[in-house]
Amino acid sequence: MPLRAAADFPPTPEPEALEATYRDCRAALVSANRSRGALKALSERRGVVITKLQRELAESWRRIWPMRPGPRRGSMPSTQSSAA
Repeated sequence: MPLRAAADFPPTPEPEALEATYRDCRAALVSANRSRGALKALSERRGVVITKLQRELAESWRRIWPMRPGPRRGSMPSTQSSAA
């Protein structure tokens, strides 16, 4: 069943159409919840893949560049006051 907007359903259905409207609303909600669950699962799987790829990238970067150069002496301004 395709997803349907709430605007597709009458706010005050006729009494004779109430049962059919209820079934249609319920079917639309079940479909929407199923879709939401599938999207959440997909998002979680993407998160796991992204985390794994980030870890692999960091590990390979450490193998290529094992020591990160720190700041060189004299490259940062002194924090001591020159007035004495």
